[in-house]
Amino acid sequence: MKSSLLPLWVPCAAIAMGALAQPTVTQQPTGQSVSLGATVSFTVTAFGVAPLAYQWQCNEQLFASATNRTLSLTNVTLAHAGDYVVHVTDANGLTATSRVATLEVDPTFTKITTGAIVTDLADHEGVAWVDYDNDGWLDLFACTAEDYAGTSLLYRNNRDGTFTRMSAAQVGSVVQIAKTEDCAWADFDNDGFLDVFVTIDYGPGAFHRNNGDGTFSRVTQGPMLAANNNDHRGVAWADFDADGFVDLFVSSGPRGGGKNALYKNNGDGTFSSITNAPFNVGTLAVNCVWGDYNNDGRPDLFVAGSSNGSRNHLYRNDGNGNFTLMTVQTAGAIVSAVANSAAWADYDNDGDLDLFATVGAFGSGVHLLRNEGSGVFTRITAAPFGADRAPSVTGAWGDYDNDGDLDLFVANYNSAVNYLYRYDGNGAFTRVTSGSPVNDANLFKAAYSCAWGDYDNDGFLDLVVTHVRGNPKLLYRNTGNGNGWLKVKCVGTRSNRAAIGAKVRVCAAIGGQTVWQGRDISGGGGFGGQNVIAHFGLGDAPFAERVRVEWPSGQVSELTNVAARQQLTLVEEGDPVHLAAGRSGNEFALTLRGYRGVPYVLERSTDLWHWSAITNLLIRQANGTVSHREPLLDGVAAGFFRARPAGN
Repeated sequence: MKSSLLPLWVPCAAIAMGALAQPTVTQQPTGQSVSLGATVSFTVTAFGVAPLAYQWQCNEQLFASATNRTLSLTNVTLAHAGDYVVHVTDANGLTATSRVATLEVDPTFTKITTGAIVTDLADHEGVAWVDYDNDGWLDLFACTAEDYAGTSLLYRNNRDGTFTRMSAAQVGSVVQIAKTEDCAWADFDNDGFLDVFVTIDYGPGAFHRNNGDGTFSRVTQGPMLAANNNDHRGVAWADFDADGFVDLFVSSGPRGGGKNALYKNNGDGTFSSITNAPFNVGTLAVNCVWGDYNNDGRPDLFVAGSSNGSRNHLYRNDGNGNFTLMTVQTAGAIVSAVANSAAWADYDNDGDLDLFATVGAFGSGVHLLRNEGSGVFTRITAAPFGADRAPSVTGAWGDYDNDGDLDLFVANYNSAVNYLYRYDGNGAFTRVTSGSPVNDANLFKAAYSCAWGDYDNDGFLDLVVTHVRGNPKLLYRNTGNGNGWLKVKCVGTRSNRAAIGAKVRVCAAIGGQTVWQGRDISGGGGFGGQNVIAHFGLGDAPFAERVRVEWPSGQVSELTNVAARQQLTLVEEGDPVHLAAGRSGNEFALTLRGYRGVPYVLERSTDLWHWSAITNLLIRQANGTVSHREPLLDGVAAGFFRARPAGN
């Protein structure tokens, strides 16, 4: 009889014991580090006797309304930082408590979560900050890649922290091209407005001229636009022959046959192919960037190889249209590997350009190449660069904390994080691990390009990061600190108007030490990072002791004792503009002497009060003059004339 009761007793005991078991948290909440303004979610999964009830608390204070599996926090502030746990209670009143999940809120940046920039979905690749309408505020241009049906995107800065996405009806052709990969901005016709060339996957590029009224017109003629120029990848501007007009280099992928090409700006709105250069032969390339690495006043060219095995190439500009391909023996580690893109910068403030190159193949690491001053580059393998192994696409330099040292952001593809390296001086970098910019990549794992730019004009560099695979862009506003800053915009006259290739150098006493910093005005390349405004952090210095600009023409301008916390506009000095007039029959014979490549508006008056434009003049001759004949008006033998630069 006892044995027959035993099978009934064991299940009953098991049921009673199960009813008294506490619930179990099977998925714990995860600690996070975010920036101000971010959205945060903590989630748990638990097992127990249903129904389960949840109660979240932070720093031992209950959230009265936080009673779900997921706790969501929007527009995060410093007050949200702390230790989070959730108590899970089952139907029997038994409770289990999760592990602690710590939320760190970093105040360096504010993550922007509203507006078209961060809500537009696309395969975003190349990106650039650019003041296309000359209103003094940076706008944003973003390319869209081959896997997305949309076109390039242009966002106009509304000057209040927000942007408006511009339509084709508003700006014209610049937002009508699909499958674009990279972009480079420069004033090719020296009219005072930045134009743009965009590369197109598996096709010829698209060239857009800025009309000066907020619209663009597509240029359809020119050797770089020929139908046989397929699979454009990278693009960058530079005045390689120092004639005052920027020239164009385009790198070519495998479907383009590896035919990279250099196009000379003829100064009359047309371009010519340079066929005697060493980079015209089959060298597959992903991207390109110009930089005067040997300080001889001539821009040199770095062409990034590709993950299919084509190595990097460095071409030294020898002048007179001649380039020399450098070897490992003459240039060192800079040409001994492959890269996706690159960015020049004098990160160690020793007066010569160093190079950061991204490497797309997983396990290859990022490459920081230090210029030894003799034209030879050495790869820095000390931590963190030697240890970081993410597949990187784009790197961008910028002094985000305004301490006088350049820092580096790296966009990583198929990686849980992006990299932000803060330069500590004396050759050492620290990888930043706090905040949204370096923790948001796990949202998409598709970061592609990045660029620094002070879009709100507060003197601190803000950051945009693009993503592919139909994801949004990420925008981070720099909240700033107490450090000083100086921004310099250069306007060329003898040099090209946007001063592409100019070297801006600033000397200031920072932390009790005299520091020289240098920035080269970039003509694009590398998928991102272009901004023609030279930005300098000044730390605790109230002023810059010296500001020097070495123009592409060879001329040097220098100012002393320049106050911090301002933007300077420096115009290249030269011969004064002069208009001479004479009588020739029934016409006035006018001769304008001015700056080559700069367009002028010729105006006429009868009373020196009311002026009317009569024609546009562009100086193309090497002697800096242009002539014009103007007929007499109603037989009047006198007239007043003046000339002013177009756009001013």
